[in-house]
Amino acid sequence: MPTTIDLRADDADLTELVMHASWSPKRLLTAHRITRAAQQLAVAKGYEHFTLDELAEAADVSRRTLFNYFDGKLDATLGVVPGLSQDDIDTFVGGGTGDLIDDLGSLVLGILNSTGVRMRREDWVTTRRCFETNPRLVIAAHERFSGLVDQIRVLVERRESLAPYSPEVPVLLAMLGGIFKVTLQHFIQHDDGREVGEIFLDNLLLARRLFTQSG
Repeated sequence: MPTTIDLRADDADLTELVMHASWSPKRLLTAHRITRAAQQLAVAKGYEHFTLDELAEAADVSRRTLFNYFDGKLDATLGVVPGLSQDDIDTFVGGGTGDLIDDLGSLVLGILNSTGVRMRREDWVTTRRCFETNPRLVIAAHERFSGLVDQIRVLVERRESLAPYSPEVPVLLAMLGGIFKVTLQHFIQHDDGREVGEIFLDNLLLARRLFTQSG
């Protein structure tokens, strides 16, 4: 049985990873609606040029409700911070299936599903356009993504009993990030009936085959 990781003061770098795991499906749906409205406004007017009152109206919530979900306009536009359940973390660090790549793939799926909402193709398109037209959001999203990657790095190091910042872990996570980027590009540009998670797992399997053949 995997040993539970107690996220206390000495594990402060992992607390955000499970921050939203206890949110109810209804709360996650409302948060998604707010973020979708914020991103649509950012595409139409520019991030700097819409107000919180306009966002509240577009999302059909009160201004007070906005702050029950997000700290401000930036967080609302970026959306719920993706994370993992405590069970997912415990299973991964405890060894999972015994295959690190497969278990990392399962972690990615867990992160994708953590927002409680199935992202449609038009949602991904809006998100991409939102970032393309608003450089400030690109910087903020990169900082958030870097933080998430660093948290996963800690999990991999603990699972594999590696020293902090072992060089092989960033290489592995960069590979997964590249596969996910290709996955999103395919999902947005080609409607072949597969969901993002399914495409990602297929691409992960393809990468493993390519590395095996090259070896």
